[in-house]
Amino acid sequence: RDDLALADYNRALQINPSYDVAYIGRGNIYRQNKQMQLALADFNQAILLRTNDPRAYHNRALIYQASGQQQLAIDDFSKAIAMSPANLEPFEGRGLSYLAIGDYKAALEDFNEVVKRDRNSFTGWTNQGLALEKLGEREKAFAAFSKSAALNPNYRPALDGMKRNSPSNMAQRTTT
Repeated sequence: RDDLALADYNRALQINPSYDVAYIGRGNIYRQNKQMQLALADFNQAILLRTNDPRAYHNRALIYQASGQQQLAIDDFSKAIAMSPANLEPFEGRGLSYLAIGDYKAALEDFNEVVKRDRNSFTGWTNQGLALEKLGEREKAFAAFSKSAALNPNYRPALDGMKRNSPSNMAQRTTT
C-alpha cells in the first residue's frame, strides 16, 4: 500500500519538514518504484538534515551503484558502515562496487567480512568466490562457490562459478 505510506510520509513532512526518517521512508518507496530522482532527492535531504540513520547513505549508495557511479556508492556504503558496523548489507554493496571498479582485494575484504559474520550467506560466499576468481585464486574460488551452492543448491551464479573454477576446467586450461 505504497499510496497510503506516501500520504503518511507527506503528511509527516508537512508537520515537521526536518523529519529525516520520513524522507528516508519516502525515498525507499520511490526507489522501490524506480523513481530514482525522487528517491535521490529524499535521501539527499535526509543527509542534509544530518541524519544519524545509515539507511539514507546505504540507499543513496544503491542508487549510485545502479547508475554506475561506483566511487560515490563506495563512499556512501563506507559512511553507512561507519554509522552501523553490525549491518552486513553495506559491506556486500561496497564489495560489489569494488568488484565493478576492479579493486578485487578490497572487494574480497568486504565479502570476507560478510561470510565471517554470516556463515549462511550464500550471496556472500558467491561474491567471495567472484573476488577470488578475479584474483586468480581458482581453488579458493571453487571452495567459496561450493559453499554457496551447498547453502542454496539452485543459485545459478554459484553453480556457474563452480563450473568455471572446477578442478577439471583448471586442468584442461593448463594442458591447452
